[in-house]
Order: sequence, then C-alpha cells, then structure tokens
Amino acid sequence: MARQSAIFALRLLVNQSHPDRPRIDLPGVLVASAGLFALVYGFSNAEAHSWSAPLTIVALAASVVLLISFVAIERRTG
Repeated sequence: MARQSAIFALRLLVNQSHPDRPRIDLPGVLVASAGLFALVYGFSNAEAHSWSAPLTIVALAASVVLLISFVAIERRTG
C-alpha cells in the first residue's frame, strides 16, 4: 500500500522552476557567513584566551566590518 502511494505521489510531482524566483545573492551569503563566523570565533577565542588577546580583537573587529558590509550589499541589491 505504501509503495503504491509513493508511486502515485511521484506521478503528481512536477519539477518546475519558478520564473520569478530570485537568484541566490552569493556575495551577501559569503559576507554574512564570514561575518557570523568571525563573531563566533571571536567570542570563543575570548573565552579560551582573553578579551584583550590580539586574535580576539581582530576577529571581533572583522565581524563588525563584514556584517556592516553585508548590510551595505543588501541595501544595494535589495
């Protein structure tokens, strides 16, 4: 019974792309992902070492720059 239902369901499914579907914003995805990674890395590095460790400061500063860049990219493309 389950096999027949699966076969029937596959006959009803149609793979069609939506013509108005927006494309993935690759620069935005890369910058946002890098910014969030730097933020998490900075926080975890602060716990392991200290808030005044150079790598912590660089990672947190990079996250601020990258996330602000993400907002600028999205404002331009949006």
